[in-house]
Amino acid sequence: MSADQGPFSVDLAGEPDFTLGDLLIRPSSREVVAGDSREVLEPRVMQVLVVLARRRGQVVSRDQLIDECWAGRVVGEDAINRCIARIRRLAEAHGGFSIETIARVGYRLTELAGTPKAQVGVAEPGQTAPEIQESPEPPSPTSTDTAGEPQRRRSKWTIGLAAAAVLAVGASYFVFTHLSSQQRAKDVKAMSEIAALVAKDQYSAAFVLSRASRMDRVREDPAFEALWRKIIVPMRPLVSQPGATVYFKSYDDENGEWILAGTTPIETWIEAPRGAVRLKVTKDGFRTGYFVVAIPGPSVEVGESDTPKRFPFNQPSIPLSLIDEDALPRDMVFVPHTNVPVYLAGWSRGILGGEQHDIPAFAIGRSEVTNRQFKEFVDAGGYEQAEYWQDLKFTREGRTLSWPDARRYFIDATGRAGPAGWQLSTYPRGEEDMPVGGISWYEAVAYARYRKQMLPTIHHWLRAAFTPYDAMFPTSAVIASHSRFLTYGPVSALTEQGAGPWGTYHMAGNVREWVWNSAGDEAVALGSGWPEYASNSALAYTADPMSRLPDHGMRLMLPLGESQVETTLLEPIRLVRDTPFANRAPVSDDAFAAMRFQFTTPHTAPSQVTVSPVEESALWVAEEVVLTFTEQDRTTIYVVRPKAHDKPLQPIVYSGVGDCCYMRRPNRAVLEQLQIAGFVVNSGRALIMPIWAGGYERYSPAPTDMATSFDVERSRPLLWQHDLSATIDYLETRPDMRADRIGYLGISRGAAFAGAINLAIEKRIAAAVLASGGIWLNDPVHPMIDLVNYAPRITIPVLMLSGRYDHIYPYEQSQKRTFELLGTPADRKTQITYDTGHFTMPPNRVAADVTDWFDRHLGRIE
Repeated sequence: MSADQGPFSVDLAGEPDFTLGDLLIRPSSREVVAGDSREVLEPRVMQVLVVLARRRGQVVSRDQLIDECWAGRVVGEDAINRCIARIRRLAEAHGGFSIETIARVGYRLTELAGTPKAQVGVAEPGQTAPEIQESPEPPSPTSTDTAGEPQRRRSKWTIGLAAAAVLAVGASYFVFTHLSSQQRAKDVKAMSEIAALVAKDQYSAAFVLSRASRMDRVREDPAFEALWRKIIVPMRPLVSQPGATVYFKSYDDENGEWILAGTTPIETWIEAPRGAVRLKVTKDGFRTGYFVVAIPGPSVEVGESDTPKRFPFNQPSIPLSLIDEDALPRDMVFVPHTNVPVYLAGWSRGILGGEQHDIPAFAIGRSEVTNRQFKEFVDAGGYEQAEYWQDLKFTREGRTLSWPDARRYFIDATGRAGPAGWQLSTYPRGEEDMPVGGISWYEAVAYARYRKQMLPTIHHWLRAAFTPYDAMFPTSAVIASHSRFLTYGPVSALTEQGAGPWGTYHMAGNVREWVWNSAGDEAVALGSGWPEYASNSALAYTADPMSRLPDHGMRLMLPLGESQVETTLLEPIRLVRDTPFANRAPVSDDAFAAMRFQFTTPHTAPSQVTVSPVEESALWVAEEVVLTFTEQDRTTIYVVRPKAHDKPLQPIVYSGVGDCCYMRRPNRAVLEQLQIAGFVVNSGRALIMPIWAGGYERYSPAPTDMATSFDVERSRPLLWQHDLSATIDYLETRPDMRADRIGYLGISRGAAFAGAINLAIEKRIAAAVLASGGIWLNDPVHPMIDLVNYAPRITIPVLMLSGRYDHIYPYEQSQKRTFELLGTPADRKTQITYDTGHFTMPPNRVAADVTDWFDRHLGRIE
């Protein structure tokens, strides 16, 4: 889940309207009204604005913002920076207030002289405005409250880092004895924060904070220096052109100042943070280059003490190259010649990639094609000119079409030629710089021909989107974390968000981008789009070439000089789903009986049950239930029930998506899933969310060797069975729950693993819904964790919700086959297919379909 998602401590729905200068702020609708105009802020931006306005004239620390707007979660520096930058733009556009940054402290909203006084909590006529109360200062990061927290096992490494943090703080007291107590407290706090970031491997953020704290009074502190050495790597950027000036900064420090590294060839070692770093390279007569590199990685030389080292594993280094000032169109960037392998999940079969080609230098669009640019094609009669469409073989859902027949589908909402979301052959007002979306693969090809350019091949696109050897020395994860994902729509293609290795933007997120290559009868689009999770940006996505979803867009490339694209790079690709593993058969009944025998965990009553209310809204109450066992891991369950109910509730056990639920995060973050599954509570049922083994605070990193990994996969289903069994045992003790009417809802990973496979084992589930899930195809898994072996043994009523263009669980090979394998009688199982990708199903239709299914098989809620 991206940093801009999650449960809000500031409840916007309950916040009263207020004014800032001449602006009317309406938190409940996220609107900013200025005269006759209005704009809508993102939820998190509005929260930050509310918190700053509550304390106008006072400094609000970053910790306070995190506590009140991110529910205390660990968030990256960029999350706060983006919100502050957005509010500053609002202030600059309308005046009346300003946002001041107090270095190393926080932010202050200040009203400008001569403007109306800001009011938080504007009263209606005849009413008294609510009183504004100061929020207490958040606790110091060095203090912890572990009461009621589950006991955790810590590795020696984690304990060592924690001990280093304590030593660092302790040593600082001795070094800073000559300072004032106030300054000493600030420095010790900074040391603690830096140590905490290092312990979490957040070197980029630690670098930014360390440089701000690295003043004369701490420079000689050995504890500080010990942390600093963990954060930085001595490096020298490799640049082809001598005499170029190089600057750098942490990737997370998007709005920070550039740090001078020197003039090439750089002889001295530069202290830079581990991980992803931004570089700016300038030279007269050359276009300024903006790069993202990995440290260590192929484009830098790294040093350990006095010993210089080139890129590891005896692979050739890849120096950064500049290009002449006027060699490219201004809206394109230069990607140098390389022959490194490329990696894409769902396509590649090796960790460093399975495809390696010698590709000459080329140019690629700095960002996606915009509505304004695509309209030039429409206005020029591009949809009617045969030259742009010749030699294309038109198909739709496997049926061959002539060009006249195909043209009938290339229409906008009013039946005129244009992308699907346009009207009367034009884009919505004010969206000229938005990336064009709602276009098919054919329209993308025709537009590229109109521009005398081309769609990138998958090989060129991956070379431009990922740093060389990214699978081993990654920058893609941090780039994706700064990109546009899991939100309500795209942003302008001209925004400098998600900077890529060679100066591109939005190659992760915003809209997906069609590439030239096909996979069988389907077209390929890469980078993922705004409705999805960031991790999908490195996955192969396929769709019907005629598909025109709102997040289907494009970017162009241009071969340079006399070079031509080799025909082998234009050929169709073969995805992992087409391998023998993807088409495996279930184990025999005898083999499954042996597997089933292992699920023999006895039903043991917990020695202690703790129920604590943790959150509520106007409609529901959320409780944390902790079941403590004598000889087994404790089980934590979150129960969300509607407030208005006078009869026992039907409980729906939930297992969610892998991108948020199966990584280390606080257990309470599971309440974010109400954004996805909250309709269950709205329907009058209780949503039951166990913390499944391997998720949230029970997360553990994946083993690096295959044997250990398979052993984890063998044993984890047994833990999941205990989680489910203990959850249902507990529900049977609650008089407000109908233990004879239990349902199961799994989405994505939750519809392929966890509770999904235990539907064949646990007989107390009465009906189930599996959404965006199915048999895993990408790489071999242990038989004990493989849904293909359990599906034939599931006999309860099952509804499957599938995306026809799902790229993680492909429809034909994964989801449809799972449905066919289910042991449920034909009249008690249903599959509904939407024309969407993975986890992008229409929420209202999903809510209706799921509710109707549970009404049918669990009983209608009166």
